[in-house]
Amino acid sequence: MAMAVVSQSSAGVDAVSDAGLAIDEAAGLVFGVPGTSTITTTMTVERPIQITLASNGEAVFWPPQDFFGSLSETVLESISGDVQFQETGSGPQIRLQV
Repeated sequence: MAMAVVSQSSAGVDAVSDAGLAIDEAAGLVFGVPGTSTITTTMTVERPIQITLASNGEAVFWPPQDFFGSLSETVLESISGDVQFQETGSGPQIRLQV
């Protein structure tokens, strides 16, 4: 579904593909948060594309301790010029810009 939303933007094929890969990587991190039963995704379709994935779980460490130096970090930093890990009252979230 996320790829369908991004493809409706003025983004080209490469940006749509990049957004899909970034969403997959970010979702893997968010799914790993203990107690996660719901992930909420918010996206803008204007360029640059803003993507937020939020968990309702409780993270002891956010970002996860093993994130730095990982393949996930490399992928997210390569695709998104702006990766933000945030704590909210409802749980941790990742914000990306593609």
